[in-house]
Amino acid sequence: MNRKSIISLSLALTLMMSGCGNKGAPDRHNSRVTTEAPLPADTPHTVSDFSGKYSLPLVDDAATDPLEAARRYVESYAELPYVSNLEVKDAFFADELTQNYLKYWVLAEDSEIRKDYGWTDDMAERGIFKVVHVDYYANYDHTQTSFDMEGDCFINIYMVQYEDTGLWQEITHDYRPVVRNDTVEVQQHG
Repeated sequence: MNRKSIISLSLALTLMMSGCGNKGAPDRHNSRVTTEAPLPADTPHTVSDFSGKYSLPLVDDAATDPLEAARRYVESYAELPYVSNLEVKDAFFADELTQNYLKYWVLAEDSEIRKDYGWTDDMAERGIFKVVHVDYYANYDHTQTSFDMEGDCFINIYMVQYEDTGLWQEITHDYRPVVRNDTVEVQQHG
């Protein structure tokens, strides 16, 4: 990976984690949390130790499978009054995004999010950090929302697992419409 790609990736991750990628996001906001002293490295990631630090709700309060939790998270958008149609098409682990998530946010010594949440190197080794990519189709009632995405979309959900319950916590997410060359009509001016 060349230097320009690394800088671009770092900038994209910074914007995503700061909430800039969430402009117009339905009912979810990424906000700062208070910092506390980090836990010792041998302490598991538990609900009692971390639930007060995360500002976002659990991805799902019953799913211990991260793929199922992510699917249910997206399906919950259908309950919003301005969503007129929503269908989850696919969900899979985004391994490259997970590795970048670990590298830039979990394992980086100078990471603010690492400090805020008290994450430690051994937590990454335990496999409790995942990014799940979900493809979905959505239509919105634009008389009720200014949310401008619809049609084929995707969302990447950045998660961490509570080891005592097996449940998954959303840290942040990014989403956008899917741009497909085969569906774009090109009009030629004559």
